[in-house]
Amino acid sequence: MDFPLELEREIFETAAEANPDVTSSLLLVSRRVHHWIEKVRYRAFAFSGNPSAPSFRLLQNAIRCKTKPPSFFHDHVRHIFLHSEAEGLLAGLDEVLTTCAELHSLAAFQDVPPSILPILGALKLRRLSLRLKPTFVEMGSGDIFAHSTFTFVTHL
Repeated sequence: MDFPLELEREIFETAAEANPDVTSSLLLVSRRVHHWIEKVRYRAFAFSGNPSAPSFRLLQNAIRCKTKPPSFFHDHVRHIFLHSEAEGLLAGLDEVLTTCAELHSLAAFQDVPPSILPILGALKLRRLSLRLKPTFVEMGSGDIFAHSTFTFVTHL
């Protein structure tokens, strides 16, 4: 029995979203499934110690090694969650944020360097969770919410 392609796609994407552990196996099913699932695989990245979450370092390495064109990351990476004090984790954050310009949400539970604020201001983030005070105090900003970073934020 053949399913319509739209239904096939929905089934595989739902399976990949519901069970990130099987994403690597799903990528091997066929070329069209690989094409569908790869986009889902790159949608969200975390660095939290959770082994089932796609690693933020994997994203950093993929961008640096140019395994995919920058437009791929621009079009598909939507969420980044950083919940670790791992040394050097934020070292390439500016490069990642510049490449992933269509990011919807960013959460970083550590001090973010003020150098990324212009980059954050250029993004159209809808959800943002950062340690604001240390970052913005260094800027000398009176009203931190007047910064362009918060223009599109609906969830803080």
